[in-house]
Amino acid sequence: MIKQSKYAPRGDVVKEVDNVNEQQMLLIQSKIEELLAQPQTPQMATRIARLNRERAKIRKIIADKRAKAQEGDHSGMPQGPYAKTEDYNEFVMKYALRAAQEGGYDGISISSSAIKNRNLRPGSRDFGGNIAAYGPMAEGAMKKAAKKSGAKYLKTSIIDDQNRGWEIPMILLKDNPEAAAKIARGLPAYQRGGIAVNG
Repeated sequence: MIKQSKYAPRGDVVKEVDNVNEQQMLLIQSKIEELLAQPQTPQMATRIARLNRERAKIRKIIADKRAKAQEGDHSGMPQGPYAKTEDYNEFVMKYALRAAQEGGYDGISISSSAIKNRNLRPGSRDFGGNIAAYGPMAEGAMKKAAKKSGAKYLKTSIIDDQNRGWEIPMILLKDNPEAAAKIARGLPAYQRGGIAVNG
C-alpha cells in the first residue's frame, strides 16, 4: 500500500548524480559544434563521428545513473508540476486570461460553489468538495491572477434559465489595455524558471 501511495522522484528534481560526466557531455557538445562550424573534410567527419559515439556513451551512463537514483519503493508515477491545487488553479486562471485576451473577450468568470451545488445534497462528498474548490481555492487563484496581470477582480451577477440570480467571481479585462498588454506578453507559470527534464 505504501508503495502505491508514493510518487516516483521527478527527473528535474533528482539530485545530480554525476557532475563529471555532465561536464564531459557539455565539453563534447561544444567540440562537436566547433567542428561543425569549420569546413568539412573526411578527417573532420571522422572526428565528429567519434565524438558523437563518445557523447552517446556518456548520455547512456548519465541516464542509467539517473534511473538508479529514481529506484525505490514508490508507485512509478512521478509527481506533476503543480503539487498544490491552488497552484494549478492559478495556472488555469492565467491560461483562461490569455485565451480571453486573445479572443477579445471582456474577461473570465467561473461558477460559484452555490451554482455547482444547486442539484446536490448538503453533506455529500461532492457538495463539500465544491464548496472548497469553487469557493476560497478558485477565488484565491482568480485574485492572484488578477493581481499579477493588473486586471480587475470583482463579483458580478447572472440570471439562470429559471430566473434565479447568482453571484459569481470575475476578472475584468474590458477597458484595461495595460492588463491586456501584460497578459499578451505572458504571465509566468512558475516563480522561477528551470529546465524541463523528461522523467
